Amino acid sequence: MTALYRGGVTIGSRRWLAGLTVAVVVGLVTPSWAAPPAFRADTASVCELNIGGVTGTEPAGAAQDDILRADLYIESDNAVTAPAGWSNTFNGTAALAEANFAGKEFRHYGYWIRRGGSAPSFAWTWTGTLFSCVYITAYSDALASGDPWSFVNSAVRDDDVAKTFPDTSGTTLDADELLTWAGNNFDTPTSGVPPTGFTEREDAISTTIVEAGDLVQVTAGATGNITGASYVGAVNSPASAILAGLRPVSATATPQRSLLGVGR
Repeated sequence: MTALYRGGVTIGSRRWLAGLTVAVVVGLVTPSWAAPPAFRADTASVCELNIGGVTGTEPAGAAQDDILRADLYIESDNAVTAPAGWSNTFNGTAALAEANFAGKEFRHYGYWIRRGGSAPSFAWTWTGTLFSCVYITAYSDALASGDPWSFVNSAVRDDDVAKTFPDTSGTTLDADELLTWAGNNFDTPTSGVPPTGFTEREDAISTTIVEAGDLVQVTAGATGNITGASYVGAVNSPASAILAGLRPVSATATPQRSLLGVGR
C-alpha cells in the first residue's frame, strides 16, 4: 500500500482512493451588468397655435416597459392637464423651467411614463389659446419598476442677451446612467447644438423648436456642469433646459454555490 501525500500531509492510500468517488462542484459567481439605458427613437415636436391643447406622437418602435419622456413648451402659465399615467415628478422633484421675461414668457415642463402593452395617450390640455409644442422620446433598458430617474434639474436663462441654453447639473445614483437633456427657447431657431459631449437627438429648427440629446455617465455621482448648448436664431431670447438621469436595469448575478460530495 503506497501512502499518498499532498503538501506534506498524508491524504490516503492508493488502495483507499481507488474505491472512492470524489466530486467537487464549484459554481462561480458570474455577474452580468446591464447595459445603460438606450435612446430608442423620438418624434419631432408637434406644435399647435391658438388651441387649448397639443397631442404628441409615439416614437416608432416604442415597446412595453420603455420609458417615454415628454417635453412640453407652452407660452402661458395656465394650468396644464397631463394625459393619464404621465408624471411631472422625477424622483420626487417636479420638472418645470419658467421664463418670465417681459413679453417672452413660457413654461417648459418635463413628463414621463413607463409604457405598457399599448401606447398611452399623448394629449395635453389647458384652458385658453396659446402656442405650444410637445416632444416625445423613448428609451429602452431602463429600471423596470418604480421611478426610474435619479434626479432632475430644470433651469432657465431669463433674459434676452444670448442664444445659449442654461447650464444644468445633477447627481446620478448608479453607474451607466443615461443623462437625458432637452432645451427650449422663445425665439424661432434655425439650428441648435446640444451640451458638450452629448449625442444630438433633435435639432432646434423652426418646425421643432426643441434641442435634445443624451450622454451615458459611466461613474455614479456628480455630473459636473452640463454646458455648451446653444442655438442659432434671429434674436436673443430666454431659454430653458431640463436634465434628468435615467437609471439602468439593475445588475443580476448567479448566486455562488459550492458542493463537496464524497461517496463509495
